[in-house]
Amino acid sequence: MRYPTVLGFDTARAAHWARRTRDFLISAGTTLRLVVDLATGGVREVWLGDSHTVHLNRGYVTANFLRGRDGVYIVHLGSRLMYSVAAGGVPRWARRYLTLIAKASRRPVPLLVCLGEIDVRCHLAKHGSPGHWPLGFVDGFVHSTVALGEELGYAPVVFVVPPPPCRDHLSVGALPVVGDFPTRISAFETLRGELSQRCAETPGARYLDMTELVFDADNGIREDLTDDQCHVNVAGARLFRAAVDDFLA
Repeated sequence: MRYPTVLGFDTARAAHWARRTRDFLISAGTTLRLVVDLATGGVREVWLGDSHTVHLNRGYVTANFLRGRDGVYIVHLGSRLMYSVAAGGVPRWARRYLTLIAKASRRPVPLLVCLGEIDVRCHLAKHGSPGHWPLGFVDGFVHSTVALGEELGYAPVVFVVPPPPCRDHLSVGALPVVGDFPTRISAFETLRGELSQRCAETPGARYLDMTELVFDADNGIREDLTDDQCHVNVAGARLFRAAVDDFLA
């Protein structure tokens, strides 16, 4: 790969390593704070998933292990698919974080899992069409995730429906938008329904759907609740968090 240079320096490569170093330091600092919270019984929730798990709980950074508000910890998988977790499970590095928290916590804590937005945005339209979406992987995703949560000692295991697709979402690098807006809405609604059904049929699974809080039929996420046409902004996250608190209470 060729990088632009300034005074002989590969600026893109330097930026890449600067970000990697920052992410490592954030994850390391979060781990140290986790030790304190585990010792004092201060771990309240654990989130597992893609970038939406970060946006729903704090300002976004790309680090793998993050802390939200008091007692909320985020195991950030990056651009991971629901399909990928169904096929291959949770990555080993993420499982290590989940194991540490569960085994050292003074009491069972809820595990909230949010994946699927990238499946809708980038992949389902390649392999199906409205009325014919290939969603057989959702069953494996729910069962394997519940099994992991129960094995480690999380309770409950909550499957959070990701935010809906947006009409004008821009394609980003290796994550291009595939399908027009009505097609992606169809995929999202079918995925949402399939996840609800599988959770209802799976002992130990709970289902949390907050779509109606943020959805606008013309735009996907309401214009006032997103800044990038993909993730919720601070105002949108506040609505989600209030609903999560009510649900867990």
